Amino acid sequence: MQSLPPANRGGSVPSQRSLVDARSTFRKRYGDPTSRVRTSTAALMLAEALLKEAAGENDAAVKWVIIEEARELAISAGSPRVVGQSVRVATAEFDFDALTVEYRALAEIPLRALDPGRASELATAAGAVATRAEVDRRFDVAVSAQGLAIRAWQRAGDIQAARLASQRRDALESAGRSATSP
Repeated sequence: MQSLPPANRGGSVPSQRSLVDARSTFRKRYGDPTSRVRTSTAALMLAEALLKEAAGENDAAVKWVIIEEARELAISAGSPRVVGQSVRVATAEFDFDALTVEYRALAEIPLRALDPGRASELATAAGAVATRAEVDRRFDVAVSAQGLAIRAWQRAGDIQAARLASQRRDALESAGRSATSP
């Protein structure tokens, strides 16, 4: 059983040309958000505020840029929760590969900078991406996300959870091989 596709209202991701213009509009409105944040808490607050702003934005390209900026702030702050929130907001409006985008965003979070609590959040979020990818039979994404979960559990100091995640990754690798075998 595959997971249901998102109920997209906005269609495809805007073209690169329209995104160039949208980034210019974004900079005129908001400046450079990264220059205004000095702490991860401030970055998270700004990311959440941008996601709220995106909800009221009528221009699809500007909306996409706002969501991208929020996701980048969430990555720099090390917040898997807000990364996931940004992907969910985007999937409500646009048709794109949400699993890959969320996995890549989670993988960009600087794991070494996370405290054990945030590392546990990252491991949980990566495991959730792996589960959704497995449901969609996208074993390459599932295995990669599960590998991230292992590293995050190790960073969190939860060796038992890391072992379980490793066993799950092995099962996903096996399922992926079986799915591609003739």
